[in-house]
Amino acid sequence: KFTLSDFATATFNGGNPHSKDEWAAGQEVSGFALNQPMTIHVTAENKNTQDYTLTITWNAKTDKELTAVTLQDSKKNNLGTGVASGTDWTVTLSQNLTQAEVDNLFKAGFYLKLTISDRAKATLDGAAGSTKEAWANGVKVGILKLNEAKKLTVTAEDGSTKEYTIKVAWSPKQTS
Repeated sequence: KFTLSDFATATFNGGNPHSKDEWAAGQEVSGFALNQPMTIHVTAENKNTQDYTLTITWNAKTDKELTAVTLQDSKKNNLGTGVASGTDWTVTLSQNLTQAEVDNLFKAGFYLKLTISDRAKATLDGAAGSTKEAWANGVKVGILKLNEAKKLTVTAEDGSTKEYTIKVAWSPKQTS
């Protein structure tokens, strides 16, 4: 939308002329290209003309942070929340679980919930990449192994990346 004086017309990149009322209502135009100059040719009622240059710029987000990790079982019950040490995240399973219960959890697979930066995506080594929204709802992963760190790459909208590791830890309860 833009404002023209009464009886003036404007063309966008050589298109058809449109009136003040059409532009004020939000005239649809095509041919936009980000970061590319476009010409608006305005013709006044007295037929004087003026060209204006319009460039629409957009900068992709560079954020690629991982701020939360939650592990869920195949029924989406929470098993643990990750704790970060730098870029290394560890989810520790309860010591109250038996070896058989832990084995069954790994056999059934997990849902991994991540909180990552807006418009970023994340890829766990050996799995397909997913969007922020998908990770927020939990992505089923069957490639995690007990006490083994897996690389997670968070990719910002601008294509830059940051690497993290995620590990599921468990040790049996010590008996005296």
